[in-house]
Parts: sequence; structure tokens; C-alpha cells
Amino acid sequence: MLQARHGLAVDGLVSARVVLANGTAVTASSTSHPDLFWALKGAGHNFGILTSLQLKVYDIQSNWTVHAFIYSTDKLEAVLDVVNAVDGNATRPVNLVIAGVSLRILDIDPNNPVVVYTISYEGTEAEAAPYFAYFQAIGPIVVQPATDVDYVSLYTVTQNSLDSIACTRNKNAMGSGASLPVWNTTAALFLLENYGMQGVRAVDASSTSLSLEERQYPIIANLTIWWEGIAAKDTADAMAYGEQIRQAFFAGLPAGAKKHTYVNYAVGTEGFNQMYGYDAPRVNKLKALKKRLDPKNRFGYCIMFPWYRVILFTQMPDHWMVYKAFV
Repeated sequence: MLQARHGLAVDGLVSARVVLANGTAVTASSTSHPDLFWALKGAGHNFGILTSLQLKVYDIQSNWTVHAFIYSTDKLEAVLDVVNAVDGNATRPVNLVIAGVSLRILDIDPNNPVVVYTISYEGTEAEAAPYFAYFQAIGPIVVQPATDVDYVSLYTVTQNSLDSIACTRNKNAMGSGASLPVWNTTAALFLLENYGMQGVRAVDASSTSLSLEERQYPIIANLTIWWEGIAAKDTADAMAYGEQIRQAFFAGLPAGAKKHTYVNYAVGTEGFNQMYGYDAPRVNKLKALKKRLDPKNRFGYCIMFPWYRVILFTQMPDHWMVYKAFV
């Protein structure tokens, strides 16, 4: 919610205590182990276990005003046209957050999914009114307003708390994400996030290992599927459906735009560059650091680096065995 002002979470990292693959613990910062510090800010899970962090903190500016606009699905293209127009405006305020989701709300429409766009503005309702007006003009079914929302309550009001649907417990879950420069208004649905990019783009991109695309693409699209049970077919169906939706997102990319997936929304099939970027010096530096700091790939069980290739999955009675080949 604060990235338009202050950048991404990795941009606020001051130092970290890290246990490396060889068992030693070091402090990484801009002056101590700076290469490791650089790698942590964008690819940290590949390099060690963080036991403590020092982070930048900021004063809360003011309370928030939040309006949730609920639309029938025939309004989706009009909504995304407005989102593109607002995001593409050079005067987009840093205290404006736009997030949408497509889901079923039976009390509003028992037969069809609806589109919910939540517009959060750090400030008064009068200050937020010009931005709310764009979404009101489309013709929502329902508008759910909340005013004078403090920061502690903000995540509950915007349905991002631990009790929200996004944090459903005791079920299988799979996400399938894509980062986009703009919405293709005929191809988007499900979880739609626009957090503002001024603070993100103000950071020197060379100071972190984060892919350049992550600072360029303002939109995160993500399908999340929940299901129960351990049936292999259900898992396969969920993964296949998720991949179809993700490719539909990518089908709307402008000519010349590269596929990119926010690494926290990756499923592991994307390929190295799609997650960590296409800039050769940055990519080569990451690979060299990985080989030096974790040559046996101890930290290789989540979004693996490319010199390890999964070559065989074997189902054992109570778990899966994964065999890797060094390439």
C-alpha cells in the first residue's frame, strides 16, 4: 500500500543477518558483503536464511478513504479502460491504490461472478472524490464506502487481512501470476493489482537484483485456485487451468514486451529470465554469486536457479522425491 511513496519492500532493507549455505552467519549491508546484500534484494531466497533484518520505517501520513465498486462482468472492459487511463497519467498521486478481483458474491449475483475494484486513497473523501468519480460513472451495482480508515484497519477494510479469502486455510492453493505494462481490456480477470510506481521507479535500479521489468510493469495479475483433497487429477486440472489463464494475460502484451512474472507469484515453470529479468549483466552477476555462495544449491527448493534442472519426479508412499542434475 505504500510502494508509490517509498518503493518496494526490498528497497527498504538496510541490513540483514544471513546464515549461508556453508553454515556461517554474516551481516549483509551496503558496506558489508555488498554483493550478497544486492542479491538479497530481489532473489534472497536463493542465498540463505535471514535471522534478523533492519528496515526503513516511515511515519503514517493520514487516514485513508476506501470505496469498493462492485460491477457486473459486462463492465469489465470499461473498468480496465479507466484503470489504464489513471495509471497512465503522469499526475497519478502517490497516495492512490487500485486493486481489483473477480469472484462470486452470492448476495449480489447468485449466478455469475462479479468484478470488485477497491480504490484506496490516503486522505479525505473530498480529496479522493475525483478518482472515485471515474469508477462511479461506469455504473456499479453497489458501492461500499469506508472513511477515516486508520492504517491498522486498512487491510481488513480492503479484504487483505488474515481472515480474507486470499488467506483461506486448510485447503490446497495455487497461484498463477503475470506482470503487465497495461491491461488488455479483453483478457484480464481474477486478482488485479495496481499499487503505483513513482516510489518504485525513483530507486536506483542498479542497487538491487530485482528484475528491471518489475520496476517497469505497474500491474500484477494473479489467478488463485483453492481445492480440497489429494487427488492427482484435481491438482493437474488446477495447474493446467492456471497456465491457460496466465497465457491469456500474456496474450495481451504490447508488441515487443517481454513476459515477466513477479517472483512471489511464480509457480516454477516460468524460466529464469521471466522471473529475474533479461538484463545480461544483472543476470550473469546473480548466477555468479549463486555459484560462489551456494555451489551445492542448498537453497534450491523454491524457484530454482537455472544450472539445476529437475529431471525426474518419483512418488514415494508419503512424499515426492525430486532428482536434480547439475547442468
